[in-house]
Amino acid sequence: MFSGARLMSSAARRPKRSRRRHRVDDQEFYQLLDQHGISDDIHLFNDKLRQWEDYYNYHRRHGALDGQTPYERLLLKTRAEELPKP
Repeated sequence: MFSGARLMSSAARRPKRSRRRHRVDDQEFYQLLDQHGISDDIHLFNDKLRQWEDYYNYHRRHGALDGQTPYERLLLKTRAEELPKP
């Protein structure tokens, strides 16, 4: 694993959601890194992290969001038809 680095959450007011996100990161993202032997290559790590964040926010269904992706929930809450991807 990349020098013990972990993703940080900005959800300080929502500790339960933060713990869930860290658990998902550990179970899905870091296991994927371990399977592919990514350890000390910061550029490869950052590339994989961006891919993971894209998958997590735009493609992965979340039980806590009634099967929606965070992006779909954002569209629903803001009533926007489509938002640009970062």
